[in-house]
Amino acid sequence: MAEFDKQRALEIFSGTGQQINFRPIEDVDLELIAKWRNDAETAKYFFSTVPDDIDNQRKWFSEAAADPDQINLLVLDDKHIPLGMIALVDIAKDLNSAELGRFLVGESRARNTGLGQAALNKFLVLVFTELGVKELRAYVHTWNQRAIHVYEKVGFRPQPAERPLSSVNKSSITMMLLKRDQFINKAHLTR
Repeated sequence: MAEFDKQRALEIFSGTGQQINFRPIEDVDLELIAKWRNDAETAKYFFSTVPDDIDNQRKWFSEAAADPDQINLLVLDDKHIPLGMIALVDIAKDLNSAELGRFLVGESRARNTGLGQAALNKFLVLVFTELGVKELRAYVHTWNQRAIHVYEKVGFRPQPAERPLSSVNKSSITMMLLKRDQFINKAHLTR
């Protein structure tokens, strides 16, 4: 049975692509991430109200980088210019499950262009075919129908279980689920 290997996962995601690329988040990226998280257009989608100054970003990054059960990536365009971020968190050692998290198109010029959908698709292909994760969860504000639609396009389905209310605006949060076999069949991929 395969076990999660963080270093191997980072190598898989660091490969180059055409339209979309990924690379691990580094300390030099934290000011840009703080800028994205403090943007009024994106801040409303987060589940916490912690102000994201550079000190908070450094604290978060230090903890996240040390956590063996998560990988945090920058989403890059074909010229390797950062567009956003995405993460795989709460990765089960046996790769049975994980959570899609911190998915954000941070650069305003990249929003509403299809690049977020392309990044999500490529990310899921790598998660399911290269890493071998069997089931992926995503959590989204119930009012965020745009994100729900994006997730449904790739095969996620809302689940009856909900997280407690978000501390940002006291709204409910819906869990969505995608199984590897469903994604592979929907995307016409081979294992």
